[in-house]
Amino acid sequence: NLFPVPLFHSSVPGFEDIDRCARRTTTRKTRAYFAGTIDSKRHTREVLVHGLKKRFRGRADVVINTKKVDRETFVKAICNTTFVICVSGTFPPTFMIYEAMHAGALPIFIVDSLPYLPNNTALTTRKSFSNLKSMDRFMPFGDNGVHFSKFGIMLRSNDPDLIDRIEAAISMKHSELLERQKY
Repeated sequence: NLFPVPLFHSSVPGFEDIDRCARRTTTRKTRAYFAGTIDSKRHTREVLVHGLKKRFRGRADVVINTKKVDRETFVKAICNTTFVICVSGTFPPTFMIYEAMHAGALPIFIVDSLPYLPNNTALTTRKSFSNLKSMDRFMPFGDNGVHFSKFGIMLRSNDPDLIDRIEAAISMKHSELLERQKY
């Protein structure tokens, strides 16, 4: 597997099929999947979930799950989805990004508008996040030359058109989807 992720190891019960599903790109039934509880201190998830539920109500190919699920159910869900919607954590990358990549799904990463790493002067202003592509260096494997923006999609949590942008991302042309998956 291209991305060695300790969270999903095939020897762990519930993850036996993870390596097989990562190579499968054409038989995924769910177009987009979000999983996360709304007990976060940040308002981002609550606003995001409300917008997603409102926009995608009635769409069977978009799953918004705000309840805890067991490991096996979660693995099956992300193995059957094309895009996994991930919300930033304390540092921009969240475990969900690694899990999506390991399962062969493309992460749609919602970057919180809060600055990160207060001791790092390069990151203490909101201005430093005005160009999301510049965040590639802070994303998983960025220090190894992996450009997240070439396979994942980064969006700002405070973007007034966030839900529209998510819908546009999950509606991308098949040719662009294949290019992102190949990267």
